[in-house]
Formats: sequence, structure tokens, C-alpha cells
Amino acid sequence: MVPSGVLDAPIDRSRLTRLAERAFFAACAAAWLATVLRGAGAPAGWSTSAALAAIALGLIAMLASPAGRVWLDGPRLALVAAGLLSLGSVYQAVGGDGYEYYALLRSPVLDGDLDFVDDFAGLGAKPVLSPRGEITSRVAMGVSLFWAPHFLLAHLLALAGLAPADGFGPLYQAAVTVASYVYAFAALLVIEGMLRRRTSRAVALLVVLAIWLATPLHFYMTANPSMSHGVSVFAATAMVWLWLRARETEDPRQWALVGVAGGLAALVRPPDAVLLAIPVLDLVLRRGAQVLRPLAGLLIPIALLGLAQLALARRAFVDIGLAVGHHGHDAGRAAEALGGVFQDRVRRFPDRFAHGRFLTSEMAARRGLRAQPPAEREIQPPISRRRPPEM
Repeated sequence: MVPSGVLDAPIDRSRLTRLAERAFFAACAAAWLATVLRGAGAPAGWSTSAALAAIALGLIAMLASPAGRVWLDGPRLALVAAGLLSLGSVYQAVGGDGYEYYALLRSPVLDGDLDFVDDFAGLGAKPVLSPRGEITSRVAMGVSLFWAPHFLLAHLLALAGLAPADGFGPLYQAAVTVASYVYAFAALLVIEGMLRRRTSRAVALLVVLAIWLATPLHFYMTANPSMSHGVSVFAATAMVWLWLRARETEDPRQWALVGVAGGLAALVRPPDAVLLAIPVLDLVLRRGAQVLRPLAGLLIPIALLGLAQLALARRAFVDIGLAVGHHGHDAGRAAEALGGVFQDRVRRFPDRFAHGRFLTSEMAARRGLRAQPPAEREIQPPISRRRPPEM
């Protein structure tokens, strides 16, 4: 028999809200894991069911909470719901530049070396060759670092018997491609949080939706997630978020975190190194004589990450300028790294660039040749696989 008054007792709404919000985050994690497990043959309905459960739990948390007591509110639930429902559309196969990021991850983790012959063969991809004909990877290590925890999780699942533990199967590729989506969506949530401190919730939501859906970001999150763009937006956003937190302090540890995030952003996508000018200029212009300690905290991690990249370059990137300038191929690789500066001109005027006086320093640099008059020049066919530049 139910004691008198129990049924009339008020519901502890705060406790219900906390439980529902925790269950919401757990269901989001389940949706992510179920999406990854599709690479091991799990039904697509698992991830969809987990996503719908997360949305339902989010509604409960939002409706039950006193105003402003939980992270999840209406605009955020709308954004997260869109992200969860879009999670199943991620293309779960590595391709394009992703082959090189993946080889740079798999080879040292599973093979214990930087010999990429087996990696390109296992992926069924055409190897990338240096001007000397050596199989290499031309990318920086940032994307591989961010993919590493997800790759290791896939390897543990494979060792548990869910898939062959060879580092190549659909489970591994699903893990890293979904990781790019998760990183990019996490960046959107961070941007929304930064914006709502400076404007209304509605404006913050609209701006984030515009960034996601009105730019190429959604494409690179779903249709081509093995490119660097999804990870790049996360690393750049993390640097800005940490900088905004650190700019009112002189604690070099806080600025070191900014340096780590900025250095990783540069290693994910080298053109993003220009973002490092933001915290550096902020310190120099605002701190005056008190700039040395925080500036040292900012720059030391960047320098260490740069040295780590150069050390890797000496081992794996046998044809990148600073790493192996003594090999004589630095001009060719520097032009290759600029990616497409002259490609549009080549496409528009193929005959002019195929022979004659237009094949001078710029094309010679791309082919590793010394610019010579047409009659004296022996044109060698390119041996490295050409590819469109990342945008």
C-alpha cells in the first residue's frame, strides 16, 4: 500500500533535469559509437535510434529545468538535433588527401615505421612519390594526431573481434571519418557558446547555422570528411577560445595552451599558421613591457611542435624544402606545397604551358628542372601524382 501523501509529493525537477541531461549526453555518445560501428556491420538504425533517443531526452531536460539551470536549452537542442540527424550521412571511407593523413597515422602506430608502401597498398590507393621516386606523404602530421584516439579505439574494437585488426578495414575508416565530423561539430558548439556571450541566443544560432550550412563546411564534414577541413575548424576554434580566456591574464601556462592549440592548427592545415598572428599581436600591442612571460609561454609550444614536424619531415617527407634542401628538390616541393598557384593558368592555357617560352621558372620549379631555353631543356615526365589543392 502506497503511504499517504507520496503520490501528492512534488517532483524534484532539478534532479529530473540533471538525470535527463546526463542521459542526453550518453545517448549522443551512443549515436556516435553506433555510427562508427556501421563500419563493422552494425545496422544504420542503431545510430538513428540513439539520435532520436538523445533528442527526446534533451526535450525532457529542457522542459523540466528551471530557466537557465542547464547547458541544454531550445536553440542548442535544435542545433544538436540537426547534428545528430546529419551524423548518419557521413561518408565513411578515406580518399583524396585522406590517404596521406591515414598512412602517416597507421604506419607508425601499427607497423612501427614510416615506410608507407604497405599503407597505400592496403588502402588500394596509388602511392604518392617524391621526385626521387620514393613513396612518401606530403602532409603535415596534425590531422593524424587528431585522428589517433579514434583510430586506436577502432583497433581495440577490432582486437575484440568486431573486424580484422589490420588497420585498413571499414571500421578504422569509419572511426577517422566520423571523428572529423565530430570535431567540426564540436567547433560549431564552441562558436555558438562564444557568440551567445556577446549577442542573443537566436543570433548565435543563426550565425552558427550559416557557418555550417552556407559554407563548404557541411560538405567537408559529410561528403569528404577525410580531408583536413573538419579538424582544421576545430583546431582553429580551440585556439581562439583559449586565446579569449587567456588574454586577460599573464599566466604563461594559459598562453602555453593557446600556443599548443595554435601550433596544432598550423600542423593540421599549414596556411592556418597565419592565425597565430592574432594572439601574438594581441600580446605585443596590449601588454607592453609585461609581454615577455606570456609571449614565451605562447611561443615555446609552437616552436616545439614545429621542431617535431621538422624531425618527422626528415624521416618521411624526403622531398620537402626545409627538411631536405640539400637534396636539391626544395624548389619543386615548395612550389608543390603552394598547391595550385599556377594550376588555373595551366588548365586555361595548356598549349602554352606544355612547350615554348611559358615553360620557365614556375613550371620548371614544379617539375624540379632548371629553367632553360626550350631548345636546351629536356622535359621529364612528372613522377609524383598530381592532385587538386585543398581549398
